[in-house]
Amino acid sequence: MRGQRRKLFIHKGDDNIAKATCDHFQELFTEQNHFVREELLAFIPALVTNDQNDNLKVMLDLKDLKNVVFSMNPNSALELDGMNGKKFKIARTSLKCASARLLLV
Repeated sequence: MRGQRRKLFIHKGDDNIAKATCDHFQELFTEQNHFVREELLAFIPALVTNDQNDNLKVMLDLKDLKNVVFSMNPNSALELDGMNGKKFKIARTSLKCASARLLLV
């Protein structure tokens, strides 16, 4: 089993693969002659109706925006550092308990 896994793993050439991948996508997204073949668009199914699209384009008023923001779970919303505050609150609580135990000893 170990020999088979070893054969399936790429041991060399990671830099070459990374360079080829970067070059491919760089060329793909910086292509100068952008055109869309209109006849192919007919084969793409429409997943959003016109009514749904109109609803998505409507601007929210301040009341609706406030309701959305205040209905968010504060324990799952990320803070500026990308972490949610619950971990820090738990750590702070456990530190308080540990320091209280030290003072009682």
